[in-house]
Amino acid sequence: MKQTHYFTLNFTGFTTAASEEQSYLRLIAGEHVFYTDKCHFKDPSLFDRLRLGQPLHIGTHRLKDGSYWIHWLSDGHILLEPSRQPLSIKKLLRPVGLVFFVCLIILACAPWLDIFLLLCFITMLVNPFGIFSFCSCNFSLRLRVLNAKMQRTKQGDISFCQRLEILPATSERHPPSANNEIALPKEFALEEGVILNSYYQIWIATRVRPYFIKEGACFQLATRHSFFSARLTWLSDTLNNRCRPPFLADGDWVIAARWHGYDDLQALYNVSDGSVYLKNSPFHPGNQQMASIYKIAYGLVLIVMFFTLTIKLHDPLLNLGSWPFYREMLTRLTGTLLPINLLLIAMEFVRMIAHLLSRRVAGKVKVHQAILRYARRQGARMKPWELM
Repeated sequence: MKQTHYFTLNFTGFTTAASEEQSYLRLIAGEHVFYTDKCHFKDPSLFDRLRLGQPLHIGTHRLKDGSYWIHWLSDGHILLEPSRQPLSIKKLLRPVGLVFFVCLIILACAPWLDIFLLLCFITMLVNPFGIFSFCSCNFSLRLRVLNAKMQRTKQGDISFCQRLEILPATSERHPPSANNEIALPKEFALEEGVILNSYYQIWIATRVRPYFIKEGACFQLATRHSFFSARLTWLSDTLNNRCRPPFLADGDWVIAARWHGYDDLQALYNVSDGSVYLKNSPFHPGNQQMASIYKIAYGLVLIVMFFTLTIKLHDPLLNLGSWPFYREMLTRLTGTLLPINLLLIAMEFVRMIAHLLSRRVAGKVKVHQAILRYARRQGARMKPWELM
């Protein structure tokens, strides 16, 4: 698979991020940046037994920003296996076959239950422990390929691993001061320096709305105490997606922007690993976030049309080759698309108005563009992460 990659490198040690359980790790090998979480392994204590300078074999998959997520590690003697493994084919046949025949019976006897099945599907869609979480772990071809390579590593076969040579880390090559290269709106201040005394914290924000719980990393940056509020836990299950939480750790050289009078950072460029984090306004989602909204919206349209088609197939008078059938399906498709498109148009309109009329939103956009341009000039290759 194109998204799975296997490497051999000399182990230089992990960096630990300011996270909830202090288990979020990063490994930099030249231009390659790797992330993982101890919580996803059967025996996290084995990480302490890895020795510096020894060859390390890792199985990874590529994330959306260009970095890699580690699924398993081996130094030739110690193997760190993921705690979640795809089920074998024999174990899957029985439950899958049972569900298949039950669905056939339901569809044959009671066509109106398709509506109930649609509601169940939507419920499982919004449930993080629902069907997608189950399928991504047990049916994922990516995990099966990674698991097969891990079994070969157990037998001493590492011929499929690409050798990486460790180069000096970017954190040791601090760029020139960004004060003269980044022009920010007057409402913003530029912060630059090494992160010190970082820690994870959950707090209650009452400035915008009462009892709004936030989480993020707090740290000392230069002479000022700063924090970067972001949901560091909801993206931690990277077995099921191609995202990862923001990574901030002691010793990282960062360049960030904040509002004057506030300590909450609105944009951050981590020079140490080349990652860029941009915080958008709820009234002005970024391009990545809007792309996800479009995929979800039109994905729901396809689901509704699928269940509509299954209901129509139970009509004994149905003629699939007749024009009335296609006309009715086209009418239903148009009726389903109309409210979805109106909602998307309204969101785009609000997004445009917020950019034109809100000084805060317009200022944020300018800050994001300035930080991103500077990161590109410094050689950052990762795609930026858009956060709320």
